[in-house]
Amino acid sequence: MPVFKTGLKPPFSGHGFYVYDLETLLNAYGSTAALIGELHRLKVDHLWLRIHGRNYVGSHQHTNLNRETAFADDARAAGFAIAGWGWCQGEDIPAETALALGAINTYGVDHYIADIEQGENGAHWTAQEIQQFLGGIRGHVAGLGFTSFGFIDGHAPQLLQAAAAFVDMINPQAYWFKNFPKASMLNQTGTVGEYPLANSAGYAGFCCDRYQHWAAKPVVISGQAYTADGFDSADAVAKLSQFFNDFGRYGDICGFNWWHLGDANKAMRDVIAAHM
Repeated sequence: MPVFKTGLKPPFSGHGFYVYDLETLLNAYGSTAALIGELHRLKVDHLWLRIHGRNYVGSHQHTNLNRETAFADDARAAGFAIAGWGWCQGEDIPAETALALGAINTYGVDHYIADIEQGENGAHWTAQEIQQFLGGIRGHVAGLGFTSFGFIDGHAPQLLQAAAAFVDMINPQAYWFKNFPKASMLNQTGTVGEYPLANSAGYAGFCCDRYQHWAAKPVVISGQAYTADGFDSADAVAKLSQFFNDFGRYGDICGFNWWHLGDANKAMRDVIAAHM
């Protein structure tokens, strides 16, 4: 197991996975016991469960909340640290604050990650709204995090700056696909020559450094264990292997996790299990 930087509580530390649709994941594994067994094989320390979306509590709009909250309890009993995360739209800040707090209470978590991605699915935030939202949650949790696009310089970095005073952890979504980082990213940030191009480990380090450029906070990086947009399973496995061969900055970060457990097939999971 890599040795990570210390300083954060267990839900924001070590090796973990995002969970997007918990109910579908449980159905795929067939039982809580089977899923927990796979988490042990993967040497998981923490899970980040989706606890709300846009205007609803749960991993999806019609989920069985009793089943999901029971899994959260079972996972804790099995030794995994549990945090909750939610999609944050930015359209009605008091209502979204109340929604997040309701979800936090429903799942019994004391660590929460706000997923704020300017422009995605029409989401729109101002710096003042970020401060209002996170300020409304801060006093109700032991740990608060901010997550967004990996290449934050291209996606409203002022929102990350605004979040810095409220959060304990920042989480770049360092999804590298086939060709990140690109030369244009390094040109834009004045970092040409500092990171290898089209290299998964290089992109993880680049995203970490860009986040800390805008907000000097502890980092948990999220890497890519999913397929999308022509990035298939073979690509994902190759890039995971490249990451583990080339990445040597575990001591600079408090944790590393993956998006997401429901889409990480066995080939991807085998690579992760072999190296964590």
